[in-house]
Formats: sequence, structure tokens, C-alpha cells
Amino acid sequence: MSCAPRPARTAALLLATGLLALAVAAPAAPAAVSTAMTPNPGTANTIGGLTALPTDDVWAVGSASSSSYSGCHGRTLTAHFTVSAFTEILETPAATPICATVDGVSGSSRSDIWAVGSANSQRDPHLRHYNGSTWSVSAGATLPPPPAGARSLRTTGLSAVADLSPTNVWAVGRAMFADSSRHTLIEHLGPDGWSRVNGPTTTGSALHGISARAAGDIWAVGSQTSASGSSTLATHYNGTNWTTSTTPNNNANNELNGVAAVADDNVWAVGDSIKSAFDGVSTSKTLIEHFDGSGWTIVPSPNVGAGNNVLTGVAAHGADDVWAVGYDDDRSGSIPVRKTVWMHWDGKAWSVVPSPNTGTGDNTLLGVIAPAGAGDVWA
Repeated sequence: MSCAPRPARTAALLLATGLLALAVAAPAAPAAVSTAMTPNPGTANTIGGLTALPTDDVWAVGSASSSSYSGCHGRTLTAHFTVSAFTEILETPAATPICATVDGVSGSSRSDIWAVGSANSQRDPHLRHYNGSTWSVSAGATLPPPPAGARSLRTTGLSAVADLSPTNVWAVGRAMFADSSRHTLIEHLGPDGWSRVNGPTTTGSALHGISARAAGDIWAVGSQTSASGSSTLATHYNGTNWTTSTTPNNNANNELNGVAAVADDNVWAVGDSIKSAFDGVSTSKTLIEHFDGSGWTIVPSPNVGAGNNVLTGVAAHGADDVWAVGYDDDRSGSIPVRKTVWMHWDGKAWSVVPSPNTGTGDNTLLGVIAPAGAGDVWA
């Protein structure tokens, strides 16, 4: 995915990308499920981020890799859905793939869309903007390199972005900084351009997801590591500062991968937890947490089968219509096979919703959106 991928996203790279679309009648179970194929320009392709604008206008971003990309480990993939099909929208010049990946995307209008990720060459953040006709690369905030002059592999990149307006965009991830420290990275686009904003500085911390209800009400979630394991991380922006919020942990290793803010007293975050990452026996289990305006609590969530279960994204149509997606490792055969996981909150409990898989290989869902004013859900 990006040069700073989280473990949940690195285990499988699909040979063919596709999106699952559910037409739902909230808060009931899905009425119909369909698969919309996305372009596959490389030999391995991944969709990591989604955003939607009114009237069936969806963007899907990710990466594509191929031996023909002249040294690129992966190049950006941006696909646009209008009316009935996805089409790849190439960068300019179209004949030169950009050696980078994009994991997050958000737009305030059809002429203001941002995608973020990381660059392969310098292992720096990668930001790009769509103005309604073409994509162009943005320099982003200034991020001086470490003393050695180069960043270590998988230490720097942006994972998610929230575009509130052409002059108010937030992007989050992690970075290796000039003092060689490694922690969260928060960048903001204001009237004067991109700048770096102070956030959590715990060693090994990273932000994986972001949700913005308003300019003064934004949540970002992720994880932070220590010698004893990893713990969940959530931080909130009130219009002035980012403040870390205390979040619970289920096991020795925990992370939050996605967040959806429904109201100021109703926020959901999803991820996974594992007793031990080193005993060769423990499996990851779903982790869902809820903020009620005063604090975070763990909400019971189901798991599929006996293998690993990971939730990668969450989105909401309303308080009693929340969706989470991810994957499980099906161990029923001789070789574990990764399969899609889709869950629904009806206001009372989380339940597993049957979701399709394509072919006999691994299938993974990496993100989900519930477009406002629509009854459908995309993953």
C-alpha cells in the first residue's frame, strides 16, 4: 500500500481489484450485493481508499505494480466511477506512471479531490490533487530528512485524508523525522498552503484513519508501539489543537484502522487485537470501540471462523446503520484463504453480513464508505 503500511494491509495483494457495492434499506440487512470491477493496469493491483460525491460519482485509489514500470515498486492507481463503470484516470503525462502509492482519498467537490500515500523513491509522503480534469502532484508540508539523508523503509507516508473545502484539508500518517524519531504525521492545507501540525509524538505511533464532521470536530485513529506490544490510539481536533483521547485495549497488541464520526457523542473505530504476535498460536480478533461523548469503550464484535480476523474500515449512514469491513483467514481447507468480512450495527449489536468472494484465492476489503444522501455502501 503505502511506504508506511500497517500490518493489516500488507498480508495480501489482489491480482485483480474489485469493489463490492451494497444497496441497503437502512437499518435492515442488505437488499442486494454486486461487484464492480476496477481497472487492473499492473500484474498486482490494490484499491485502498474510496470517496463519493453526489449522483453515483465514486473515486477509488490504490496502487499497481508490474515489472514494466522501470524501477517502480508500485505506481499510483486512480479510478473513477460514473453512472455504471470505473475508468482509470491517468496522471499527466499519461505515459509516465508515478512511482508512488495512494491509500486515502477525499473530495469536497468534483473539482477538489485529494489522494495521499507515499513515494517509492524518497520514501516521503505523496499528495496529489484532482481539479476536475487532471491529477497533479503537490509538495505537501516541508519534511526535512533524517541526519542520514534518507528515510528507512516503511517509516514515512500518509494513510488517510479528509477534504472539508479547497482551503481546509487534513492528512494523517506517520514519518521518520529530522531527529530520527518515528511517530505520527499530521499535515493541514489552509489558505497559505500545506503545513505540518503537532499531533501525538509517542515513539512508534501512526495514524491510519480519519473522519471529519466539521472544521472543529475531527477524529484520527491508529496505534502506538512499545517494548511490551502495541496499543490503540485516538486523537481529536477541536478547531484549535489535536488532543489524544484515552482508548481501551483488548490484548497485548492492538490497533485501530478506521474511524467514523456520526455525532459529537457517537464515534466508531475499528481494528484488531492479538494476545501475542510472537507465539505462533495467537490469532487476531476484531476490535470495535465506541465513543459516547465522554469516553471510549470496547463493544462486543463477532469473528468469522477460527483464523485471523481484521477490520480495516468503518462508515455510517446513521446511528443505527453503521458498516465495518475487513477480512478473515478461512482455515477450513489445507491452506488458509483470506475472505471478505462485512459487519453491520443496527443500533443494538454487531452482526456479520454475508459478502461475496471472487475466485479461489485471497479476497480482502480495505475500506468502506456510506455516501451521504444515498442508500448504498461501497467497499
